[in-house]
Amino acid sequence: MVITENTKWIIFDVESVGLYGKAFAVGGGVFDPMNIATTNISRGNDEFLFFRKWISKDGVTDIQQRKEDIKWLENNIPNLSYDFDPAIRVMSHTYLKQHFLDWLILTTKKYSGSDILIAADCPFPVETNFLSVCLSSHPKQTKLSPYPFIDIASVMLAADIDPMLCHKRTIKELPQHNPLFDARQSARLLGIALLKLKNQHQLGSLIRTLANTIKYDDLLENKI
Repeated sequence: MVITENTKWIIFDVESVGLYGKAFAVGGGVFDPMNIATTNISRGNDEFLFFRKWISKDGVTDIQQRKEDIKWLENNIPNLSYDFDPAIRVMSHTYLKQHFLDWLILTTKKYSGSDILIAADCPFPVETNFLSVCLSSHPKQTKLSPYPFIDIASVMLAADIDPMLCHKRTIKELPQHNPLFDARQSARLLGIALLKLKNQHQLGSLIRTLANTIKYDDLLENKI
């Protein structure tokens, strides 16, 4: 597998009731990360946002943990507005899964002639759990399972960019905790990391080329 300028990146983000509770919103699209990184456009193609009303019973069974999760949601989620295109409200968790799976099927068919990679920022456990639930409910679609499932934080770490920092956002990436806007930021940060790694690789190739032209014995004898 080689990443090229023609690689299509499906990047998505999920919001759930706690790390291990049910999802209530998922958003993302098809992105060109390196182009986004250099232009700050922060928009993808075929973007989507599906959401539903979250309720407390969507959390984990542990009562204390559920209370902490609900408190976090009440402090961070109420101010989010999904009143914009392409947001679509669904009535249940089942419909949320189906809408996402339908989008994934149509999108992979649309770009079937291209190399497609699926990525998310720190996908375990929220995005991995949601994807697993979606695909396990439809065994015939397991071919859609991403292999590999790219962790954007790991790519950033390889590029010597701290993935744990709260990186600044563009206007199109605000407010945070909106899964579509979070996916946009993830795509841009991935692009920055890929560009940095690409430049490091090119620099390394140049250094290796120069190293092969140097006569080290002459260097040691001060003949150069």
